[in-house]
Amino acid sequence: MPESTLFLASALALALTGCATDREPPAPKPAPTPPVAAQPDRRPVQPIPTYAVLPDPQLTPGAVLAVTKEQVCAPGYAAVVAKLKKEVARSKAEVYQRYGIKSHGWGEYQINALVPLELGGSAEITNLFPLAYGGQPWNAMLKDRLDDLLVKQVCSGEVKLDVAQAEEGNDWTKAYTRQFGKPFSYQP
Repeated sequence: MPESTLFLASALALALTGCATDREPPAPKPAPTPPVAAQPDRRPVQPIPTYAVLPDPQLTPGAVLAVTKEQVCAPGYAAVVAKLKKEVARSKAEVYQRYGIKSHGWGEYQINALVPLELGGSAEITNLFPLAYGGQPWNAMLKDRLDDLLVKQVCSGEVKLDVAQAEEGNDWTKAYTRQFGKPFSYQP
């Protein structure tokens, strides 16, 4: 095949496939739009309702099981507590309804036992209330801390079981203050 025919055939093939050298380069892609910086939440802070710290005594007077210190402090009592926690989980919707909470954010409240399950508290609805996680200065984490300390004190013989139950059932914030002092409160 003569050289000129080969050249024409190659040029024709390039033109047909779109690979001609006189073609314009593709237009550049637009730069991505930078993300908008998150704006701080400027909604007014709503105060935590009183019941989110101390329960309404008409709704949650407290309830205990007929147990002894020996039972509560026995290693097998954790299985009893696990069973009671399942009962509490089944009662969540009723607790929220009793306290008039129609909607709430995930993790906003913990359904708490006024008298802790670990201290012989019952899973009955009369021992349950919604306790705020984010309350200042009082919240579910502080009550959990008090619960843990009182269990240790009961099992060591430092505090009688009925006294610990009454401390939690009457006003857990006062019991906390007696044990740990006033909690730190921050204002964002």
